[in-house]
Amino acid sequence: MGATRGAPAGVPAVIVSKPRSGAKIAYSVDCSAPVQRPSWFATAVQYWRAQGLDMATINVRLSAHKPTTRRDYDGHWQRFARFCSDSGFECLPASTATVLAWLTHDVALTVRMKNVQPYLSAVNDAHVESKVGPPPALGDDVVRHVGALASKQRALRATKSRLQLPAEAVVTMIERVLALDVDALLRDYAILQIGRGAIQLLRARVAVVVDYLHFNRGDTGVRLANSDVLAVGDYHVLRKRALKAGTGTAATNVTLLPHSAVSELRALLSVWRQVQKGICVDWQGAASGYCLWWLPWDGPGAASAKWPQTKMNTWVKLALASQKTVAPPGFAFTYHSLRAGAATAAHSIGVSERKIRTMGNWGPQSTAIDRYIDPVFPASPAAFRLFGWMLPPSARPWHVQAA
Repeated sequence: MGATRGAPAGVPAVIVSKPRSGAKIAYSVDCSAPVQRPSWFATAVQYWRAQGLDMATINVRLSAHKPTTRRDYDGHWQRFARFCSDSGFECLPASTATVLAWLTHDVALTVRMKNVQPYLSAVNDAHVESKVGPPPALGDDVVRHVGALASKQRALRATKSRLQLPAEAVVTMIERVLALDVDALLRDYAILQIGRGAIQLLRARVAVVVDYLHFNRGDTGVRLANSDVLAVGDYHVLRKRALKAGTGTAATNVTLLPHSAVSELRALLSVWRQVQKGICVDWQGAASGYCLWWLPWDGPGAASAKWPQTKMNTWVKLALASQKTVAPPGFAFTYHSLRAGAATAAHSIGVSERKIRTMGNWGPQSTAIDRYIDPVFPASPAAFRLFGWMLPPSARPWHVQAA
């Protein structure tokens, strides 16, 4: 009596006759079983017909792979064929250059190169079976190209995307600075010579808040001189230098904010001035040209005018770590997060784009602002607290009007 051994769907069944003791096993092919037919099947049939084979034999010849492998190969081949059709390449026969273009512009976008071999094998298999030319996805060119794409994929995965800093995180910094016992901090520093870490944390927090509230670029915030931040009458004045990193321009821009705009800003800077004075930074004298954030143990004060903008990254990291504000996996908070966070927060509560452009010094025709604003970010009480003063009086919440 005969039994079917391993006859999955889509593959000709091999019939095994049950032998008598000592007899040989007899095989026969069930040619009625359907064969899974990839897009190149007709070309392969035409070749083997020309060689004088009948369809039963051809079906067996073209069913060498397991059904799951055949199915995967066919799906990969269909993807290759679609790419060739859309891009104007010939898929059968294909050249090695076509395969390299496919890997770059299609496969590498969704498949890790360490898993790419089945895709290459599918293309090679189609050429082997249809006898139209040599397998194009072989050789040093393909190996080197796959290696290069793998390196780029690893670098891309290692790069974290910057994320705008939420206004809530900045409000937390403000509240922690204003809750600081400055007298105790300075007493510890003067008598016990301890407290440098706390002073550096204070600097980080105040620098981040000032940068955020003024929509500053990284180098502008890091290199603020003591003489660039002033209180004149009822206004807080900030003079921005080096408006765009790397331009070498000497142009400046002056921002005037009423003290009532952000009520805590004046108190925040007062705390920092008090600490500076307590550790012998004469910001009204010789140190007036030093960086606003300079501390005696930072080295020569004159050198602070050339601090790199990446120093703000250090302060952002320190300030956020102290309050356990962590970016999601794959993202990071940087000095760009301050500018983007401020622009996004202001936009979320309805501040006009013209005012945002003015604060961030984006030109009227500049499209760079679009990279900084998340148009669907929701409004929040913290955003109103920090930027509500930029709204028309009729659009301000009552607590912002009262400030």
